[in-house]
Amino acid sequence: MKGQCVCGETTFEVELSNHDVHACHCSICRRQTSGVIMTIDMKQGSLNFFKTRPSVYL
Repeated sequence: MKGQCVCGETTFEVELSNHDVHACHCSICRRQTSGVIMTIDMKQGSLNFFKTRPSVYL
């Protein structure tokens, strides 16, 4: 699977364990992210970033 941030500065590729997508609509996830949380099952160590690595903001 390939993806990118909205501006396209950070791009990535990851190998999936399966093609299941999990969504959580609970009030805790919506409060933490201002929306629905979507997750995928990826193979360990398969995440590769291209261009710029994402930053962490606390």
